[in-house]
Amino acid sequence: MSEEQAGRPHLAITDASENSAVPASVARGTRSSGAVRARSVMRRVLVVVAEAEGGLITAGALPGDDQVMKVVGGPAALAAMVATPPTVVIAEAGIPVPGTGDLLDAVRQRSELRQLPFILICASADELADGFERGADDCVVAPVTPVELEARICATERLVALRADLLETRRLADLGSVIAQFSHEINNPANVVSNNLPPMREYLGEISALLAAYQEAEAYMGDAAEPLRGRREHMDLRFVLEDFGDAIEAVDSSIDRILGIQRNLRSYLRGEAPALRAGDVNLVVRSAVEAVRAASMRGTAIDVRMGEISPCLIESLQLEQVIINLLRNALDAIGEIGEVIIETRCTGTHILVEVRDTGSGVPEALRSEIFEPFFTTKPVGLGTGLGLSVCRQIIEQHGGRLTLDPDYVDGACFTIELPMLSTAHDPRAAAVSADDEE
Repeated sequence: MSEEQAGRPHLAITDASENSAVPASVARGTRSSGAVRARSVMRRVLVVVAEAEGGLITAGALPGDDQVMKVVGGPAALAAMVATPPTVVIAEAGIPVPGTGDLLDAVRQRSELRQLPFILICASADELADGFERGADDCVVAPVTPVELEARICATERLVALRADLLETRRLADLGSVIAQFSHEINNPANVVSNNLPPMREYLGEISALLAAYQEAEAYMGDAAEPLRGRREHMDLRFVLEDFGDAIEAVDSSIDRILGIQRNLRSYLRGEAPALRAGDVNLVVRSAVEAVRAASMRGTAIDVRMGEISPCLIESLQLEQVIINLLRNALDAIGEIGEVIIETRCTGTHILVEVRDTGSGVPEALRSEIFEPFFTTKPVGLGTGLGLSVCRQIIEQHGGRLTLDPDYVDGACFTIELPMLSTAHDPRAAAVSADDEE
């Protein structure tokens, strides 16, 4: 222990051997009840000291029933953070890390570590001010009591959570800007295609009529008509004209879909409720299944079970996107083997759409998080984490619910619950009826 350390104040903390992990409750023995509010979740607290003996952090008691790991030196601390990210880091100020200054600088410079809650234990007010300036979440001048430290840890956790919420809000705002630009850019070329389809359809009809007139005239041309007749039969003109017409209709249907998505994006950005109309959920399910099967070889693993259901108020395109998202997630969950079942049924007051899979299911610890924005269990680059949060928002705008069945044990089961039109106590139902009569 250096002369400087010998004269510095100390923080009483878990007496753990060097680079070891022990529950704080075991290390400290008993403590008077009620001093610190009990917690149901054990935290992983990484305590970092410059030397094994002495310094600011010495043997004592860390508040709360936490798992505490004490390491010596900056390099060992970084390795411990990467191996098992702690809930919070408590470190002496000024612990050196070769090449990057001290431990606080090293942590804040590494993208995978910079969000860790970091509490700096300082020997002076100058160190405290410097720690805040360089990005510590909290700084405290030793000595500090266990009760105060517990309060500071809780405050730091809340601060980090608020910071994460702020980052998510900013990411959503940035995403909104990108979607708005995308919506604007796609609108003009899509409208060009849409506006040119009616004259194309008209021109095809005129060309078909002209070719039919030529064919009738062949009867008066004698042998001179033979090359024309041979050319027509070789190219199978009747099939070409029919196929050309089918292609125009397919393009028309697809561009309507693109413009519908663009309108929904615009409405979503403006916070507008979807324009609901009375519709058949079974038709939407069938369309979604066909879209997934066309896009994935594994689509054959989908077992479709549609019951007799009544109409309900829906925006067909948005509902179809929700179902497609659930089906794709289910197919990802089962991998190369397994089964996905989509079933529709009526409860008497609601229409249910269930998407079940035989995958590994959703771990209980994650069930409360899967509907949060940006939460995803997929590898980096394979998921945005927006799917289920947006899906739930869409279903709630339909007056329904999107839930995960906690009692389903054979995989995962997501349920869309929509009110039937006859029981949807919503003024929009009357508006739909009025529109249909017009």
